[in-house]
Amino acid sequence: MAEIKELLQNLSSKEEIAVMLTKLESSVQDQLSTLTSEIKQISNRVGDLEEDRDQILDRLLQLEQGQEIRDTKLLYNMKNTEDLDNRSRRNNIRIRGLMEARGTNEDLQIVLQSLFNRMLQRPEDTHILLDRAHRALKPRGLAQEAPRDIICRGTQASLTTAAEVPEFTKRLGIPEVEIIDWYDLTESETVQVPPQHQRNRFQDLRRKQPWKSPPTSPFMRPRRQPATPRQIR
Repeated sequence: MAEIKELLQNLSSKEEIAVMLTKLESSVQDQLSTLTSEIKQISNRVGDLEEDRDQILDRLLQLEQGQEIRDTKLLYNMKNTEDLDNRSRRNNIRIRGLMEARGTNEDLQIVLQSLFNRMLQRPEDTHILLDRAHRALKPRGLAQEAPRDIICRGTQASLTTAAEVPEFTKRLGIPEVEIIDWYDLTESETVQVPPQHQRNRFQDLRRKQPWKSPPTSPFMRPRRQPATPRQIR
């Protein structure tokens, strides 16, 4: 009984318990306020990050589109450069160091056919079209001197339509070439000629103004103008 009485005496009173609850409530409210503030800050940061991400994605999309355009232009420029490079090169092939026959006329067509077929790993009797083949245009040297160069040119083929390309490549024994752009450069059979009355009109104007520049016309050939009296003096 004495122990129970001692324990009861040590118990806190209602006032003390109320004070403790008040302090605990205040502490919990402070922590909740702190957590709420931190959550708001994190939410704002997440919003900023999402906005930055959207801007980065938009910028990345713009860069990808720009890169595609640049790649297309680069490919176009590369093809143009290759075309200009090919057009600027000569069709002639110069071969150095091939021994020159002595005393007899050598058949360069057969010699080059055998040489090219060996390089292309084709049968030696495969015919190769050459426009011309000859030695360098200089006197034949002595036997101990280096042989003259051989100059040859392959046959130039004129194709009028893209449909002729597969048959042409098949005839030459080369892989088929894919034609992307085909430009028709053949001359037109129909030429627009101005009517006679228009030609007469420009000729009349020319006769009426002998000392002035005549009117330009697409069907008049340029002529040398007579000198004026001031120029003659």
